[in-house]
Amino acid sequence: MLIGLVGFAGSGKNTVANILKEEYNFQQSSFATKLKDIVAILFNWPRDLLEGITEESRIFRETKDEYWSNILERDVTPRFVLQYIGTNIFRVHFHSDFWIHSLFSELDLTKNNVISDVRFRNEILAIKDYGGIILRVKRGDDPIWFNKLYSAPLVEGIREEIMKKYNSHQSEYDWILPCYTETIHNDRGIDDLRLYVETCMNRIGLIEGVKL
Repeated sequence: MLIGLVGFAGSGKNTVANILKEEYNFQQSSFATKLKDIVAILFNWPRDLLEGITEESRIFRETKDEYWSNILERDVTPRFVLQYIGTNIFRVHFHSDFWIHSLFSELDLTKNNVISDVRFRNEILAIKDYGGIILRVKRGDDPIWFNKLYSAPLVEGIREEIMKKYNSHQSEYDWILPCYTETIHNDRGIDDLRLYVETCMNRIGLIEGVKL
């Protein structure tokens, strides 16, 4: 079984992926792992702080790097670099499916896999092409534009026009479309989240033969 997780930054996708790994024997992977490896080397940043899992790493990703800001003559944060290199350089100028092929070239699809950072429509389609499903991890209220974008037609330019005034990077909203089978709510503690995951797995009929 192949599961892709979508959701806003900080919603708990990595936590859900860890639960699937620890309790249901899933192999955990990420489209952005190699990108973060590269960026850590090129910019001499601590690799663990690029993950965005801990509060410390989330702050680090949003913090302006004075050295690179002076060199590049613009405000540079680790988050900006990850988005720019991952999307604007590799996806736009190299190959739109580069990160997909990079990950799937090493996945063992005979095992249960969870991808914790699905952000783009083509990533969603690739997972579904491989027979996988998409789950959303949700924490807190959705932004005011969510429903409008969710129901917007998949016509070139329309979704971008909706998001123009919100100054959001494509990687932050491209996943918002009717693509996910279930929503896992993460508004309470870890024990409640585990119960939500268990309920979700039961509902989609995956628990038999998956749990350790």
